[in-house]
Amino acid sequence: MSQNPIRFTVLGPVRAFSGDRRYSVFLSIDAEYATVARDAARAAVAFDRVGQILPAVRRAAERNPLDESLQARLMLMLAADGRQADAFALFQWVRDTLARELGVDPGAELRAAYDEVLQPRPRAAERAALDAIVEACGRLPAALTAVATETCRRLDGLAARLRRDSLDALGGLRTAFAGSYEALPEPAARLFRLLSLHPGRDLTPAAVASLAGRPERETVPVLARLTGENLLLTTPSQRLASHALLTAYAKELSPKRDQPAELDAAETRLFAHYRHTAYEANRLLCPLLEPPDPGVRPEGVTVEEFGDHRGAFRWFRTGHRVLRALIERRDGPGVWQFATTMVPFYQGSGLRHEWLAPARAALVSAERTGDRLGEAHMQRCLAGCLRLGDRRGVAGCLLGLGQLRQRPVSPRSRPARCAARSSCTAKPATGPGRPKP
Repeated sequence: MSQNPIRFTVLGPVRAFSGDRRYSVFLSIDAEYATVARDAARAAVAFDRVGQILPAVRRAAERNPLDESLQARLMLMLAADGRQADAFALFQWVRDTLARELGVDPGAELRAAYDEVLQPRPRAAERAALDAIVEACGRLPAALTAVATETCRRLDGLAARLRRDSLDALGGLRTAFAGSYEALPEPAARLFRLLSLHPGRDLTPAAVASLAGRPERETVPVLARLTGENLLLTTPSQRLASHALLTAYAKELSPKRDQPAELDAAETRLFAHYRHTAYEANRLLCPLLEPPDPGVRPEGVTVEEFGDHRGAFRWFRTGHRVLRALIERRDGPGVWQFATTMVPFYQGSGLRHEWLAPARAALVSAERTGDRLGEAHMQRCLAGCLRLGDRRGVAGCLLGLGQLRQRPVSPRSRPARCAARSSCTAKPATGPGRPKP
């Protein structure tokens, strides 16, 4: 037993046994107070903040001596604070009080807390699981609140479900998000749903304005409302970020609230925003070959502005995965032209190996639409990429094929083109001095 055992005073609801009658509103306030105390105790143990919360939870437990769930939470807090003797003394006191006042034994939750104090779980494993949960939640207040109220013993399983960006990982997650979403005015609610169309988790105000189809200055107050409701985050670099769990929630809402034509128009504006911005950034990087001009900027599309080549290169570096995703998921006019704007960035960034995927996607798009000029450009781009990777044989074939594509078609040229294509798919010969592909 600790030298300074906790003193328990029977207060609150126990007064009802002595005939004290109170208004129902006060009873409901007491019940809400106890609920908040239970949630706070659970969160304090989970996130190692026991010392800050313990006095308040203890006061709540003293006012609600027959609330087994709250007493169990207090027991676990005492044990987490290194006061196992006080935790056992609390269990004894609650057991005696239940027997004296109600004639019952401790329930399952209180017994489970007692067993956990007897045989504490490994703290290191729990801490790692909790860190993973916080990371998966993106520190979103609504998600962390749902974690704190989750009566789940297997924290590692919860962390794994959250890493899969699953809204079903926590029972109250949709309810928490819905509370923030339903409070939004329609312009902000519409923008929140449209953000689910963006292929990356972070974006700029100009990209948001293009999604909305409104001038950037008009979207500023809307973005402020979304960040105020914790439905959109601001990164240290002043970019905007949408957590994967929020994106999943927005994707669920969008088909129910938005017309397909409106979603298609928003995707088209987003593609145009990135294509036009990439073209402007490309020009500042002084490419050897200027990419095709994207033409007149569509209505409702905002283009980023860059002060110099450093800003342009930084934009490519930050968003090149978004550009790649847009190229890979879209088909039709503008795809291969968009892909060519990324060539100088990949040449100067040390990410040449990542250029293969968007280049191949753009080539497939050009072939599917019968765009022979696009095929020629992308085959030459692939040749340059493979040459930098020392696959010289394949590069030579693709370069020759690209040159053939740019010439007028004639029956005599077809056999040569077919031979070039087949040789590109063949495995290059290897030997001394020639690396394997």
